[in-house]
Amino acid sequence: MLEPVMTPEQIKFKLVQIIDELLLLKNQKAWEELATKDLNELLVEATDKAEMLWWVYRNTISGGVE
Repeated sequence: MLEPVMTPEQIKFKLVQIIDELLLLKNQKAWEELATKDLNELLVEATDKAEMLWWVYRNTISGGVE
């Protein structure tokens, strides 16, 4: 099955959704029970580095500014 071709705006929106989901996972009570050290480090690294971009993309999408 071929993946649909996405526009740049759709890609930005999808990135914001993915980061939203990662941040929500990080805040779940069950996360502490399930997370291994490696998994926790991976999530922290991914969300910490992506959080600034998340705000940029979130503002870009909501403001309609490139």
